[in-house]
Amino acid sequence: MPVIPTPKLGLRQQIMVLAILPFLLVVSATGLFMLYSYHVETHALDEQHVKRTARLIANSARTALLDGRIASLQSLLDTSLDREILGVAILAPDLKPRITSGDFKPTVFNSDSIVWEKSHVSARWPIYRYTNTAVPAERGTTDALIGWVAVTAAHTKILKTRYLTIAWGVLWAMLSILLTIYLGGRINRILLSRILQLRDILSTLDNHQWNTRLPDSKFPDWTLLSETINSLAQRTQQSFRKLQNEVEHSHRDLQRTLEHLEISNMELELARVEALSASQSKSEFLANTSHEVRTPLSGILGFCNVLLENERNPRRREYLESIRTSAEHLLGVLNDILDLSKIEAGKFTLRTKPFALLPVIEDSARLFAQQAADKHIALVVDAAPDLPCSVIGDPARLKQMLTNLISNAVKFTDRGEVVISVHTEPLDGDTVELRMIVRDTGIGIRPSQKQQLFEAFQQLDGSDTREHGGTGLGLAIVKRIAELMNGHIELLESGHNGSAFELRLPVTRSDEQSPPANKLQRRMLIWEDNPRVKLALQHRFEALQITFIAYDDLNELIAASSRDDILLLGFSSYADFAAHERNIPRAHIRVILLPSLTQVLSREDYLFLQKPITQQSLTDALFGSPPEQRLRAPDANQGGPAQILAVDDNASNRLLINALLDELKLPARICANGHDAVALCEQQHFPLIILDLQMPELGGAQTAEKIRENALNAHSYVVALTAHLTDDHNDCAPDVFDEMLEKPLTLERLSALAKRCLSHASLKPVALGESIQRAGGRHWLALEMLERFLGELSATKRRWQEALQNQGLTALRHEAHQLSGACRYVGVPALENTLERFNASSNVGQAMREGEHVVREIERLLDWSDNVELPLLFEDSENLMPRPTPSEE
Repeated sequence: MPVIPTPKLGLRQQIMVLAILPFLLVVSATGLFMLYSYHVETHALDEQHVKRTARLIANSARTALLDGRIASLQSLLDTSLDREILGVAILAPDLKPRITSGDFKPTVFNSDSIVWEKSHVSARWPIYRYTNTAVPAERGTTDALIGWVAVTAAHTKILKTRYLTIAWGVLWAMLSILLTIYLGGRINRILLSRILQLRDILSTLDNHQWNTRLPDSKFPDWTLLSETINSLAQRTQQSFRKLQNEVEHSHRDLQRTLEHLEISNMELELARVEALSASQSKSEFLANTSHEVRTPLSGILGFCNVLLENERNPRRREYLESIRTSAEHLLGVLNDILDLSKIEAGKFTLRTKPFALLPVIEDSARLFAQQAADKHIALVVDAAPDLPCSVIGDPARLKQMLTNLISNAVKFTDRGEVVISVHTEPLDGDTVELRMIVRDTGIGIRPSQKQQLFEAFQQLDGSDTREHGGTGLGLAIVKRIAELMNGHIELLESGHNGSAFELRLPVTRSDEQSPPANKLQRRMLIWEDNPRVKLALQHRFEALQITFIAYDDLNELIAASSRDDILLLGFSSYADFAAHERNIPRAHIRVILLPSLTQVLSREDYLFLQKPITQQSLTDALFGSPPEQRLRAPDANQGGPAQILAVDDNASNRLLINALLDELKLPARICANGHDAVALCEQQHFPLIILDLQMPELGGAQTAEKIRENALNAHSYVVALTAHLTDDHNDCAPDVFDEMLEKPLTLERLSALAKRCLSHASLKPVALGESIQRAGGRHWLALEMLERFLGELSATKRRWQEALQNQGLTALRHEAHQLSGACRYVGVPALENTLERFNASSNVGQAMREGEHVVREIERLLDWSDNVELPLLFEDSENLMPRPTPSEE
């Protein structure tokens, strides 16, 4: 309804204004016009009077002026003076006075013949020689103009008359205004009395005195208004009487109804008390029963996990896995029932404490990462950059609510994505409202299903043929826990394109400071084929204050990258990654994001992270060691650096080797290509290196050659793995390999290989204790024999080198026999082990390679002898005995 503006003036004031203002305007305009007209008329009359006097004097003075009768002219001028004509003068043609009379005011005449002054007016008129100035002058005569007549007249009388006229006009206007005010005031008083009368009548009617009526009036308009109000009062009186009768009947009916309601309320209260007691008993029974069932079920799960750790039989493992899956599902159902019963029984408690917010949200989502990957849907956690690092709340209950929401979203989504968006809004002080939205692209929720959405034991599809399982407790538990935490949950969107649930919880910021931002020393390039995942990654980098360059096209990133960059690439599936893997350039760190890691468990050539990625895993990947230094961290129980390097481009083979090495508890590094292996060997020594013979880009032989070029692993034991192994495989093997083995590699073969190589690598060049033992405990004899043995090694080395150069297998075996005999009297375990491998070689090629190892071990002994003084090593021994005298010998 439009609002009617209230006028600034009342009705009476408006009447006064409308009565006076038009009259004032008319009177003022008329008076001003008449005054102006009178002024113009008197002004013109003054000018005419002065000009006429000057013209008459000029006509009378022309003859006397021509005759030179000055006295006649003076007399004429004197007689022309009166009360209005103040002065008269005869002027020469050049306007200089010749004869004056009276109070003549000299005036400067320009082109005008009339000049107005303050108190007088002056006029001039020409005097011509001839009466008819149109007749031409006689030849030889002077000009026709012989002078001027100037007249000065007073206009004081005219001014007085003008002022008097103005005074009468003003007096008349004031009288008119007073008359108008009087008439308007009279009308105002009459109207005011009528309005007050009307007000009193309406006030009386408002007090329910319906018999009151307005009296008749002699004014027709007022009579019409009175009749209308009287008619309205009469109808209102009739309606009021009718309504009063109805109210009395309704009151009697209501009285009877209230009596019945009071009886019903008493019955309902008794029924409510009984229902509450029964509900509480039911909840307590459910809580106790669920607890009693949950306890042995937890034991079943624990023993099942223990059996799975040691069970190798596939069928029995399948049975155990089925038991564990079913038990976990049953445990989840029981947990929901237990929580709901605790809430209904009033035994549900919250434990608030400071906790890291983002890890709780990420852990809740990662529980369903593999399930989402199996269904080929994207699972995204998009946290706002300004999300608090730590808050005060109940992390367990928060995780429980998020788990239920994400579980439903993944369960009812067959294609598309599930996005968990998290942000906060400020409330009061340190309190913020945590807003978490779980949005999916699943089957959606029909409008008719919204009412039962948050009710316990209610399912959207309760038929026997329903596709999705569940107990219908998830959303009910979420709603009740949210209410206990002073929050709430609501359905934001629903329809055929999915649904969205928003969970709002008030939390308090913790005093715990966020960790300082890390600074990348290298350029980071990111690409993600899913826009939602890409946006979530950008938000994480903004929160970590990490500078990055995002690309929409993978080819553009590949073209712009270099080996010093950090690449972070996200793929929607392993198939997409495999299709682009050949084009991915080498870089300092290559992080690959995949929905599932089942197909890359054994691969160590990239840093594989599973979506949704956590902030901790992201920072570990970016700010940890370079990939070649953390391809595989040794187990804590193994100790020491890795001693084995395994390289294979096939994921299944890498997985097998990794499993075998884990079984043997051997620290190792696993690579997927030769480039990473070469880079790793430039930084670390590996006694045993296992290479696949056939690999893309850089084959096994080429990889071994590059590894041998570095002094760090020039003497490592390099073994080649091949799928086809001939009888003379060792003879046909390239010189860079020490041994060739056929796939698949078994546990026994790998164990024997590691025992030979790693035991040799751990052996010292010289064992003093063994030397003393072989000398019968006589230290002086052990020292003498070791000095003699080391003194002959230089010549032995030259003979071995000549035999290797001449490919003389017989000479090599003779030298090996001689050297083996000499080693039996001294403690040189590493050389002895190398000679045993030489003697065990079955063909020329293997013997030549083992002979080179013998030469390298001799060089190792010579380097050791050059850096130590043997007598000093033996003189500190407690059992040092003096040398025997010649007689004793």
